[in-house]
Amino acid sequence: MRREVWVTGASSGIGKETALLLAQNGHSPVLVARSSKKLAEVSAYIYEQSGYQPSFFACDITKEKDRSQLIKWIQDNNYSPDVLINNAGYGVFQEIEQIDMHTAEETFQVNVLGGIALVNNLLPFLKESNQGHIINVVSQAGKLPTPKSAVYAASKHAMLAYTNVLRMEVGNHVYVTAVNYGPVKTPFLQKADPSGGYEEAVGRWLISPSTAAEHIARAVDKPKREVNLPRWMNIAAFFYSLSPRFVETLSKPLFMKKINRR
Repeated sequence: MRREVWVTGASSGIGKETALLLAQNGHSPVLVARSSKKLAEVSAYIYEQSGYQPSFFACDITKEKDRSQLIKWIQDNNYSPDVLINNAGYGVFQEIEQIDMHTAEETFQVNVLGGIALVNNLLPFLKESNQGHIINVVSQAGKLPTPKSAVYAASKHAMLAYTNVLRMEVGNHVYVTAVNYGPVKTPFLQKADPSGGYEEAVGRWLISPSTAAEHIARAVDKPKREVNLPRWMNIAAFFYSLSPRFVETLSKPLFMKKINRR
């Protein structure tokens, strides 16, 4: 069944790969990100690879004006969103003493408030659909925080809590999925830590964007409550919820590599 799937953060990384897979699987992705130029390039790329030309709309989800224009565009063009993939994300990996409030505010604006606002904007459309589905791409960091990611982890913890409450409140009308990944090898990592220290420290555990996209695309066709990858990290997060002191003590040498590596 062809579904209209709205993908934020679609100009690169997980969003781009997910939109491609959705088009190849017979769905109709609609691309959303801040850069119109990049979206046009991704749309053309998806057409070359799948034969389907996705529509796109340049929108900063943290800005009310942009979101209002997006809703007007939906209404004017008679779009009928079936699925929202809230994938846009932002983060800067720094030690706590180095973080400034502008960085913290921007992180929460993109990772939490922008995503929440977009859900509010699209929820009426999704409720009208007989197959409404919200997929919030969160992070294992929301379950298992580590050094150099205090603000990022806090934002993801908040979004995961929001997603769980959203599921309880609208679950009778719209299916809600949380996607929790460990580190994914995308341009996000270079922006989050230009020194390369974080990526080097976690290199052996990096997930490819295509693998991440496969799991999200699969959740569109076969909805599930949560998608967690890698499995071992989700197991670690489970034990952390039971005994945080034990996990912090046991894992400290590993976690601190990101601090000590310069």
